Amino acid sequence: MSMTPERQQAIWAIVLEHYRAAQVMDQYGWYNVSVACSYYAIYNAMWTAVGDPPKKRWEHEALIMKFAQGSWGMTGERIGRKARKDIVQSFYDRIGAQYHGKKFTWLDSVEGLMRARYILSLIADTFGFSLGDVV
Repeated sequence: MSMTPERQQAIWAIVLEHYRAAQVMDQYGWYNVSVACSYYAIYNAMWTAVGDPPKKRWEHEALIMKFAQGSWGMTGERIGRKARKDIVQSFYDRIGAQYHGKKFTWLDSVEGLMRARYILSLIADTFGFSLGDVV
């Protein structure tokens, strides 16, 4: 479902907040929180791209599948293998960080930030959104 440009911009602002929070958490050495924030930046960015869910909320897997189909603006093509792999890895890392007690490292946090930056750039380029100081 589509969303108004105002709603897209409001959610995009949340995307950038999550990304910045991931950076700050990385600087403090709170790597699990950084990994989770990086994923939520991706999650909200995908939501911005595909629009509001057909029901009241997006389930993570359903949003990933919808986004991966590519019907949100990239000339209707599926996203590339790297993008899909990055999203899925970030999703599983977030679950590990928040629910399974996996201990993430600085390198894991940096990789999460890099994956998020890649997906955010892909969406920002497609929709003409500003990345602000994310780059």
